[in-house]
Amino acid sequence: MVIHASMERVAGTRTTLVDGGVDVYWEPTDEIKVFFKGAAGRFVSQNTEAVPVTDFSGTISLVAGANENANSGNNLIWGLYPYRTDATSDGVSVTTTLPDEQMGKAGSFAKNTHITLAQSSGLDLAFYNVCGGMRFSLTQEGIKRVTFESNDGGVIAGTFRLAFENGIPVVNEILEGKSRITLAAPGGETFQTGKWYYISAIPGPLHSGFKMVFFRESDAATLVSSDAKEFKRGVFGSLTEADKGLVFEETGGDDEPDPDPSSFIQFVDPIAKFACVERFDTNHDGELSYEEAAAVTSLKGL
Repeated sequence: MVIHASMERVAGTRTTLVDGGVDVYWEPTDEIKVFFKGAAGRFVSQNTEAVPVTDFSGTISLVAGANENANSGNNLIWGLYPYRTDATSDGVSVTTTLPDEQMGKAGSFAKNTHITLAQSSGLDLAFYNVCGGMRFSLTQEGIKRVTFESNDGGVIAGTFRLAFENGIPVVNEILEGKSRITLAAPGGETFQTGKWYYISAIPGPLHSGFKMVFFRESDAATLVSSDAKEFKRGVFGSLTEADKGLVFEETGGDDEPDPDPSSFIQFVDPIAKFACVERFDTNHDGELSYEEAAAVTSLKGL
């Protein structure tokens, strides 16, 4: 099958923004998961440069008789970006995960971060933003990662169920929520000053505001806002020069707790990810958790 996929603009569909703007483009080798009549398949974009509309090619295997009683959602085709092995659909909704550990990218979201969803009775799929969030710029050099946390424990990442209402995707149910997101600088380096960086989050209110912590090699600075905020679908609030005037203090080498064992390791190199997932992904969800990595006792053969 060939899927013809278009994108919704941010602030008003996905995979990369153009230099901090509102147009969202598909990147080469982007992957989506397509669901139909209880079956699913991996589809890969056919474009060779960033474009707003492109074709995705892939296969869905339907077994005669096996899919007849599946909840087909009136024979609708669903498309989900990014592709996740563990994403599922019951024909009327889709379940997926927004990681609480994300990778930064100057001027855009990192690949496979910002979730979009499509639904159609044909092979033309219009993808709509699921996530909202915030973007920020920095003034100080050497910042390696930033955490964003809701002050009242409100859910901003995790596993959730999606459906379409009045033509747009909405979050129906939170299955496993996270109240903090960590954004790491690209390539294990540091964030550039004067550039926009994006944190994608599940839409919802932050009744008591938020806290951001900016980490350098051995010190950190904290920004706290008690004003009520709300993440809205497809909207990214802007925080210009977020670290301006903040005082960095030594962390003593214990700047944050150990990662959640079930959370996914974020790989910079897709080939390294493929090699590790192929060998150590014991639950076969297409990702490598810290728990799975901790169980590895030998790297022989890598």
